[in-house]
Amino acid sequence: ATGILLDGFTDVVRDSVRVVPGETGPVIGYAPWMEFRCSRERLTGSAEPAAVRDLPGRDLRGMHLVAADLDWPPDGTLEIVTAADGGRVLAFRSDLSDYAEITLEPGLLAAGRNADGTPAAWTGPPLVADVDGDGRPEIVLTAPTGLFVFNGEDGSEAVDGDADPVSNGLALALTGCAWPPALTPDTDGIVVVETWDDGTRSRLRVWPGGAVVDLPQEHCSIVAPPVRRAHPASLVLLVNNREDGRWERVMWLHDGEFAPVLVLTAEPASYLPQFRAVPRPDGLQLEPDYVMAVATQDGGAMVLSDLEAPILWPATAGVATPFGPDFTYATRDGDFHCTSSAGAPRLGWPQQPAMPVAAAESGTGPQPLAFDSDGARRYLFASGDGRLFLFGQDGVPVPGWPLSGAGATAGTPLLTDLDHGPGLELVAAGSFARIAGVEASGGFTGEPVSRLAVWSLAGTSDAQAVWPMYGGSADREASLPAPPVGSTGAGLLAAGSHVCYPSPLTGSVLRVRADALRDCGVRVFLYNLEGEEVAVAAAAAARAGEPVEVRLDLPRLASGLYLCRLVAEGGGRSETSVVPVAVSR
Repeated sequence: ATGILLDGFTDVVRDSVRVVPGETGPVIGYAPWMEFRCSRERLTGSAEPAAVRDLPGRDLRGMHLVAADLDWPPDGTLEIVTAADGGRVLAFRSDLSDYAEITLEPGLLAAGRNADGTPAAWTGPPLVADVDGDGRPEIVLTAPTGLFVFNGEDGSEAVDGDADPVSNGLALALTGCAWPPALTPDTDGIVVVETWDDGTRSRLRVWPGGAVVDLPQEHCSIVAPPVRRAHPASLVLLVNNREDGRWERVMWLHDGEFAPVLVLTAEPASYLPQFRAVPRPDGLQLEPDYVMAVATQDGGAMVLSDLEAPILWPATAGVATPFGPDFTYATRDGDFHCTSSAGAPRLGWPQQPAMPVAAAESGTGPQPLAFDSDGARRYLFASGDGRLFLFGQDGVPVPGWPLSGAGATAGTPLLTDLDHGPGLELVAAGSFARIAGVEASGGFTGEPVSRLAVWSLAGTSDAQAVWPMYGGSADREASLPAPPVGSTGAGLLAAGSHVCYPSPLTGSVLRVRADALRDCGVRVFLYNLEGEEVAVAAAAAARAGEPVEVRLDLPRLASGLYLCRLVAEGGGRSETSVVPVAVSR
């Protein structure tokens, strides 16, 4: 799947059986070195990139890729925008040619410089939006020294925020910053997280204007990227309250006030949190409920709702990337998951690639992407070594995948229509070290190289990008989409979706799952063949369009055949499903 072929190996064993005087038995003699041939072969069964661009000396790790129309007036095509080391901002056309007509190095559009003339060190990927009200796109980034804003059409600085000719792009000087920027709740500006008091405390700064917004807690620090919520318009922050050690969710509302603080039960991870709209039950003409998916440091997750108690995922979930559509994520072991809001796997998931997949390097964790085609959803995952995997809605790998990628994954790819033509384009960023020599100590010398590769995906002429980039959009304002349409019907549960596994049960935990068509509550009962109830599970809530999974602990259940009865109730109706379960001790 990588296109790299190693062959022509010389013998490792020079003499497999020889006798050495003084030894008691045969000794294997190994060769002092071995030789082999390394070549790149044309891949069979998978698409070749339409274009590849090497960027010697550049480091794109952790920057992710953004697609936006930088032209003025807009021409309907999207440019590929990313940040790089040394304060660089890079932009390319859909064929990976330079966006700027005149550039000093590949893709260079702008170079951020601090007040002292040193290069800016970006805290994360850029945000592209009209943030100064002139109708044209701006590219916005943050560094520990401040907020930087460039005009998208030519890379010039949008405003000289410090009236200093030495700096470039610096719109607002900061005492410290560790997180990328976000739109203000009313989307008419930019808000950044400023650290102060020797980096131990956080507050908000707003541009244009530079207003300071203090958080409700005096001694707290923000521990994850800020994310804008559309309904109600607000900025959501995950903070550590240093006064009592609690982890909290803080919401800054569009009127400048703060909503009541929600205390969290686990330490949030530093991944970008995401929102997902959840339709209300049938007949209620109300705004959707929005749940917030937050990964935790131990590999679990919290799904926070305005109307219901938080749903807690165990650490065994192994979440190691930001959540994508339909609660997709990759684990530390390289498995790919697609689940319900409660963490129950959808039918056909999780997926474990035939060849081992390493998790992406910390800070570069790629967010899963998705598109809809022929009435079904497709999910794209990137592994740590750069391979790109595409799965169907049912978890079945798409023929011709995985693709070999562009090197070790540098961040989230792009999966959208860049050239305004038929079909989708896929753009991946990778990195590797180019070896230039050998040090006296035996180590290698060289320089980092980043690589961009773009594919035109066959069979996607009718496709609709669902989640095309990191954060969902160039301004990172998007909410995760609704789940794909699955089984339909007038009932509460999809016909035939009630299954029990593993069967036969050889351990102590039986899992019972079904696909809910509408919001409902479910109960699970287990009976022997005489009709006696031998186990019952606590009631569980199921959301429309999601699987529900119930766990039954059966450590002392004898071998034999049993009946599992699943009862769903909701909307004034009730449904029952019964399936057999085998137990083998």
